[in-house]
Amino acid sequence: MVLSERRQVFQGHGYQVWLPALRPGLPMQAFLERMQARFVRMSITAPVPDAAIRPGDSLEAMRLILRAAYEGRDQAGPPTVRASPAAPSQRERLLNSMPLLARLGIETIAIVWDAPESLRADRVGKAGRARILPAGRVEDYARLTTAQLLEIERISPACLPAYVEAPNEPEGTWSTQIGAEAYATFIRSLRAQMDAAGLRQIGLLGPGNGSLRAARDYVRALRRPGAPATDALAGWSTHVWDNRIDDAPPVARLDREWRDAIAAVPKPLFITEYNADGDRWNEPPFACGPRTTVRSRCSGLSADEDLRYGLNIAQQSLALITDGAAALVLWEAQDQQWGKRLGALDPAGRPKPAATALATFMPFIPRDARVLAPRGGAPDGMALCGFLGKDGRFVMAMAAVGADPTRRQQVRVELADQPGEIRWRSYPADAATDMQVEQGPDGLRLSFQPQVRDFVVSATMQMAESGVR
Repeated sequence: MVLSERRQVFQGHGYQVWLPALRPGLPMQAFLERMQARFVRMSITAPVPDAAIRPGDSLEAMRLILRAAYEGRDQAGPPTVRASPAAPSQRERLLNSMPLLARLGIETIAIVWDAPESLRADRVGKAGRARILPAGRVEDYARLTTAQLLEIERISPACLPAYVEAPNEPEGTWSTQIGAEAYATFIRSLRAQMDAAGLRQIGLLGPGNGSLRAARDYVRALRRPGAPATDALAGWSTHVWDNRIDDAPPVARLDREWRDAIAAVPKPLFITEYNADGDRWNEPPFACGPRTTVRSRCSGLSADEDLRYGLNIAQQSLALITDGAAALVLWEAQDQQWGKRLGALDPAGRPKPAATALATFMPFIPRDARVLAPRGGAPDGMALCGFLGKDGRFVMAMAAVGADPTRRQQVRVELADQPGEIRWRSYPADAATDMQVEQGPDGLRLSFQPQVRDFVVSATMQMAESGVR
């Protein structure tokens, strides 16, 4: 295998985090530091009573309602008296967490979950409530989102996010469904209203659909000839839950629609949600899996505690980067008592296999590194990437499932000059032996002897020069 194709810049990785997890004394800060996370995606919106926001409300009227919500009081009343400091207002949570993230060099992606019921035209059926935003209400929703950001700025400019993704998964009635054409109108309106309010520094990410497949119509609408909405975006975004689809392969790959979009509109692609959630992890031999709630009792092995699950997430991460992702945000950093078993950490803050597998290479990738992809692609069951930093640091990462342990793995990297000290890492810890590095006229040769069929192996080194042949 030869790492030679220069691809996009990989900005970094991150995690979905909930504001309460960032309180002092909890394990989240140490985890983010240890993983060298660049991004945190979180909800920073205030809980607004559904009937409080009305269609046609002015920006100032919305701000007054939101101000009360952030401060934890009724719209016209005094601050709510809380019996315990364990239940701070949204304002206090923001002040406790956002400046901390900034000090850690972490950029925040704010997710706006849904529109209030008063702006929607919901339908109720056998499947439950379908939350739908009519096309005629997208201007109101854009104004409400702008008001949210202005109120956050009023709390403290240090609490403003770097990016906003709104709404969550617009194709779905579980959040707020906005049709593809209406979504393009919404994004244009939101960008214009944010600019008029002095919020030009905050980038918009979209369309943020729940899967690569679901995003197709939205990508087309954003790229509509004659009226493109892509100028409003700082970056593309999507979620990758395609492994939930029947007969999905173990690793989801970007399809032609996405590759064409990135080529035609060269903006960075943010994968703002992904994990391993296919059927194979939620059926025997596992007693429970990532779709099982944390509170449910598991009578046997849970897939998220299995080494192979962590390796699958590592493999998915490298495959998405090879395909063109500029940033990855794993759902999620830590299991929540009210949620499912998708966290990199368990509820007590202990690393699960996903965290351990990613720790093999993610913390060592330089920010804004150039991606080197394998010429002709990697073999089936394997994902392989190289990362070259501006300072000459180079990282090779390989994740394999079902590899032949009798066959020596060899990677040639078209890098000039001699490497300095080399550090090898693997998961499991004894997955590889006899690691070797040689510099020849055709580049750098790295090789090792795998001891198991399923593994992650990485090599980190400082090159004397950062040139690529």
